[in-house]
Amino acid sequence: MGDIMESEIFTDTIFTGKEIREAIRLSHQRSKKYNISPHMRDPKQVKLSPDELQQRQAANRELLAVVVTYIEEFYEQLSPDDFIIAFVDRDGYILNLYGSKELQALFAEGNCAPSYRWTEEDVGTTAISLCLYLQKPVILNSTDHYCKQAHIFTSSAAPIFGPKKELQGVFVVSGNADLIHPHTLVMVSSVAGMFEKHMRVLRRTNEMSFYIGFLDSMIEAAGTG
Repeated sequence: MGDIMESEIFTDTIFTGKEIREAIRLSHQRSKKYNISPHMRDPKQVKLSPDELQQRQAANRELLAVVVTYIEEFYEQLSPDDFIIAFVDRDGYILNLYGSKELQALFAEGNCAPSYRWTEEDVGTTAISLCLYLQKPVILNSTDHYCKQAHIFTSSAAPIFGPKKELQGVFVVSGNADLIHPHTLVMVSSVAGMFEKHMRVLRRTNEMSFYIGFLDSMIEAAGTG
């Protein structure tokens, strides 16, 4: 996770205005150190093959299934014509992206599409990369992004954690910079929390099914004996 110790200076779940400005400044410094182009996305940006993408999607299938169940409800508050929604795994790979075909095509011009990796080392400062780095919710707009190709967008991203507080992925919503609203970050963070609760329920259900199945086997064996 890079110099994750830097994040210790940020104490709250959602940054204050001063904190996010400092986080962005430090991220821009790292982006420059990584020789990220401030003008265009790298055409050789790290990307999964179709088979590798399928493998990662399969490895995250339970969480992706939960994300899909909330997409329609989420778009009732936003619009697929104005915003894209993406799920990024713990390593920074975009596994799924939702929105209108037109908007998906626009984002794909900047390598924001399934299979691409979006860490700071790959794309510099973005909501996805900064969220991955700090493991906290972030909202970026216009020139907050390191690359000029992203200056027309606003993005809000929130981390999704597993049962041991390990990072499972990032939930992100992006749209035109004119549509920026602070409530979007609160909404994205709340939905990420809903994903975590849903996954906890699934784990408990699976555990109960296992124990019930084991108990049934023991009773059957005892009866047979």
